[in-house]
Amino acid sequence: AKLCRRMERTFGGVEPVMKKSKSMASAVQFASLLGGRSVDNAYQHGLSSLRAISMAVLRREDLSPSTCLACAPVGLRSFSRLHVSKAVPALPGQIDAFVSHSWHDDPNAKWFALQGWRSAFKLEHKREPLIWFDRQCIDQSQIGEGIAQIPFYLASCRQLLLLVGDTYYDRLWCLIEVYVSLEMGRADVKLISLGGSAAADVSSLDVRRAECSVAE
Repeated sequence: AKLCRRMERTFGGVEPVMKKSKSMASAVQFASLLGGRSVDNAYQHGLSSLRAISMAVLRREDLSPSTCLACAPVGLRSFSRLHVSKAVPALPGQIDAFVSHSWHDDPNAKWFALQGWRSAFKLEHKREPLIWFDRQCIDQSQIGEGIAQIPFYLASCRQLLLLVGDTYYDRLWCLIEVYVSLEMGRADVKLISLGGSAAADVSSLDVRRAECSVAE
């Protein structure tokens, strides 16, 4: 309750955060557990690291696995400001969608799915959407710190946008993103199927078989 009141004072002018302060408090608790930080430290780190990117500057190549440092062997990773140069600092409640996807799914299918969602958003809101996209919004050479804050980033976005392809349900962090959202009581979730049998059938989902690029 104390944390909720603090966030309401901090973001009193951001109505979505006021309405979802309990969800944000749950998210900060998750981030605290994942990152091994105190609740207050997790909250402050989430605020200082929260970024977003406009769909107007996202490019098709940004969805290619070759641009994802987390997909590269650990010894070959390096971080450059170019990896976050398109993203801008943001506040909770300002980001339209958190994009959840698998780097092992078809990047072209994801690109066209995002463009379709973008067109519908622009038609309704008369502006470009602002999204949280991992490749642009976290330092992937510090992947541990970035993924520990995912609950905070999720709660900071108005919608969870799932791009579900054949490998989505096999990726551990995709499942964690969905699980955390459900635990926070998130209502605004949009699933876009990229096609394929796995995208349409969740009956065979088994979290014990899920994989991740970085073993923690």
